[in-house]
Amino acid sequence: MIKKILLLNGPDDRVDSVMIRSGDRWPHRLPRKLTRQVPHAYPFWFAQCGALLKQQGYQLTYVDSIAEDLGIDGTVERFAEMQPDMVVIATSTPTIHTDLLMARMAKEKAGAFTVLVDTHVTVFHQELAAEPFVDAAVRGEFETAVPEIADALAGGTDLSRISGVTWKRDGVVVVNADRPLLKDLDELPWPDRDLVPAEQYIVGLRTQDPCFMVMASRGCPFRCTFCLWVPVMFNNKVRFRDVEKVVDEIVHLKQRYNAREVFFHDDTVNITVRRVEEICHAILRRGVRIGWIANFRADQTTPELFRLMRRAGCTKILLGVESGSQKLLDETIDKEITLREVEDTIRWAKEAGIRVHCTYSLGAPGETRQTLRETLEFIKKTDPDDIQVSLMTPIPGTPFYEKVKHLVADWHDFDGVSGRSWCDLPTAELKNAMNRIYIEHYLTPRRVLKRLGRMRNLYDVKENWRQFKAFISRYAATGFPRPIGTPFET
Repeated sequence: MIKKILLLNGPDDRVDSVMIRSGDRWPHRLPRKLTRQVPHAYPFWFAQCGALLKQQGYQLTYVDSIAEDLGIDGTVERFAEMQPDMVVIATSTPTIHTDLLMARMAKEKAGAFTVLVDTHVTVFHQELAAEPFVDAAVRGEFETAVPEIADALAGGTDLSRISGVTWKRDGVVVVNADRPLLKDLDELPWPDRDLVPAEQYIVGLRTQDPCFMVMASRGCPFRCTFCLWVPVMFNNKVRFRDVEKVVDEIVHLKQRYNAREVFFHDDTVNITVRRVEEICHAILRRGVRIGWIANFRADQTTPELFRLMRRAGCTKILLGVESGSQKLLDETIDKEITLREVEDTIRWAKEAGIRVHCTYSLGAPGETRQTLRETLEFIKKTDPDDIQVSLMTPIPGTPFYEKVKHLVADWHDFDGVSGRSWCDLPTAELKNAMNRIYIEHYLTPRRVLKRLGRMRNLYDVKENWRQFKAFISRYAATGFPRPIGTPFET
């Protein structure tokens, strides 16, 4: 009989870092020294799955071992204390060994029915469902599948009629038919931000507090080779929520939680210019005064759009650039943008008074010292307000992974930070380039003075202090990075 259900974003086994996983389209680690300041992505799927389970009367608990800093032992203690009937465990590639350990502990300490969800299990569902302490694996979107599993178990029936589930019948793995994507995202309840408390999750790109994540759509029509959620969870399909209902949720966040800013955590907000215009007009028409941030592409933009966005409250865009080499963008990353479009987008946004945060990924196949220098020079030329630089990671399920999977040795390396090189340059050289780009972008007299001049309140002081500590932490162990192009031993 199923009554008590535990939703788990489990621990990581690395003691020197913190894993950012459930709710994040890019599983990655950050230094543990900054734990209290670590930006955790809000786990929408768990929050909406939990809302559905609550509606069906189940006794529900959500545990985030990472946000609560429980560790492995602390999480196992929760199993023993709560004695849940079913445990639903988020998975990711760099933490899959620990995720499986949690399934085993849930089985041993509580005798729970164990269900694995999220990206890694979607790709390797048959292998993982075959583990003796895993009872079921859900492929793709799991908000509606998990309540169906609970209902089947509560009713004493098996899982044979639940689409999107891989499970065992008499010890033999059974793969049910695929689950169709949700057609109407507005049929889902809003995320239960009391069950999954929003205050546990710091929105790293925020410009003011409190800031909450909102999703107005799922999916993206483009096929960047490194992208995880779009091919694995959404089958490269795009679905939009009704704009008015999105604004209803924003109004609710203002009234219930005193939100001052929201981050549209969509894969791509500006799939079309018209879609962004509709969001802006709805916000303006209803007189909603709130700041907002959005994930953006560089091709569906105009100067007029950014001016409208600013009037509607937009404070910042997150722009995925990936490389300053057009050759890499075209031949390896399949970004389907031009560097000229990126230049225009950054300039137009800044002219409208919107801050620009650009992301770059180093180490794609074909990366060379010359392309690394091109990326650094492009960042200097376009001068975004902030940058984020990582190592390109071939997460299973992505086209990039299919190209290099024969080289895979250790899932731990798939965290975007501690990983290995997938090009002809040694890993140490890529990490040095990553750190050098940060230094040359941020530690210039002009940028330091600009940051100091932009501080207006205590929040700005705290945020700049957080970023300063991040710099100190980054270089304390590795030392000052060498100029890009300096040869490293392989």
